[in-house]
Amino acid sequence: MSANGQEKQNPRTLPKPRATGREGRLRIARSMRHAGHYYQALHFLSDLLVEDSTDADARAAAEELASIAQECERRGFVYTAFVLYRQLERLQ
Repeated sequence: MSANGQEKQNPRTLPKPRATGREGRLRIARSMRHAGHYYQALHFLSDLLVEDSTDADARAAAEELASIAQECERRGFVYTAFVLYRQLERLQ
């Protein structure tokens, strides 16, 4: 404990492996999306959503998916946007 009575955290404490993995996949999906690789991004996002739709990372993945759907719709990829919107509806 420190002088003010609070417990010090070990700076070498490793993050939880599962959370780190989910965060990494979300980061990769965002990178893929920003690079214009929508289908690869959709693969990573869908994988996160299938695991656990209540997790904070899954909510972030759903937001990314909605954003990609809107972008696909604007670019004229209407069928892809439709499929994404349907997938989002099934999550709720």
